[in-house]
Amino acid sequence: MEIEAAKVDGDLPGLSYLNTARGVNPIVQKLPYSLQDRWLSVGSNYKQQHCVAFPPFSVFVDFISQQARIRNDPSFNLTGPAPWSKATGPSSEHGEEQDPTPSSEVTAQCTQSLDGKLAHALLSLLECNEIPNHRVEIPTPSAALHYAHLNAVAHLIPELEPTASIMLLLGRGVIRLHKRERPTCSDEDTHLGCAVFQLTNCDNKNAPSIENIAFIEIMERGLKKDDSNSWVALLPFRMPRRCLPDNRVQALNRLSSLRRSLDRKPEMRQHFFSFMKKIFENNHAEVAPPLKKEELWYLPTFGVYHPKKPINIQVVFDSSAQHNGVSLKLACLKKNENIPQSSPLKKCFVNRTRSQ
Repeated sequence: MEIEAAKVDGDLPGLSYLNTARGVNPIVQKLPYSLQDRWLSVGSNYKQQHCVAFPPFSVFVDFISQQARIRNDPSFNLTGPAPWSKATGPSSEHGEEQDPTPSSEVTAQCTQSLDGKLAHALLSLLECNEIPNHRVEIPTPSAALHYAHLNAVAHLIPELEPTASIMLLLGRGVIRLHKRERPTCSDEDTHLGCAVFQLTNCDNKNAPSIENIAFIEIMERGLKKDDSNSWVALLPFRMPRRCLPDNRVQALNRLSSLRRSLDRKPEMRQHFFSFMKKIFENNHAEVAPPLKKEELWYLPTFGVYHPKKPINIQVVFDSSAQHNGVSLKLACLKKNENIPQSSPLKKCFVNRTRSQ
């Protein structure tokens, strides 16, 4: 139920994985076979009634809670002695196995960190003969260094001592030593939880993807102004560089279709030619030099009108046109929407927007 509460809270989006079969089935496999069969029936009925691919995690939590209440209801405990019978302990004379010694309470005042700087009061402890001692689950500095968000606190984690005895197990009763419900740390707090869950101004922003970072690096490295005070940049090709095939045949077919359309619409033809003339007059385009055996790629064009500006045509250079499954758009990286304000690339797009 704690996992379901954390999932509903939304602070850990990765827990949505539990809404899938791959997330729940490893948990189901640890249940008794009778509960596995019963969950199979409950889950299948839910899928049919709600037309979903898999029951959400909340349904599984309700199922487990219901089964736990049923099996822990003392009214239906049929394995113990009758209430009117006198309970007697096992007799060693008849070779019966003795019950293990019950756990005893131990009172402790506090526990403290290895450096002695931090201390925390503990509740009453239970003394047991055995406690879980899986050392592979103990965090180490080397494990923290494999995660970028834990690099800053790796030096705060002590090295693993293989010969040290595991003698204390801290459960949910001391939740402050496990986690913090809300990352509200002050400047005076120095414990490990505050170092990991420290609030920043970028907490609610989407992090850029690897392609976004590569795009920004290419553009900032190659972005510059030419002699006419115009921004010039290299095409942000994906790496490894994909060779573009010769699409001359496709471009000629698109040109023939465009000519037929302009012949049927003389007004559109006039607007189209006027637009292209301005592009060449403003040096926004130039005649391509002749190429022999180098890479060739032609950009087909088409014209569109704005609904509120029927006499102003916009000629679109179609970078999405595909030839043999390849297009210029697919060969290039996408522009990141969250460009830093201090980036010269951001200023370029701002200036371009204002000029339009």
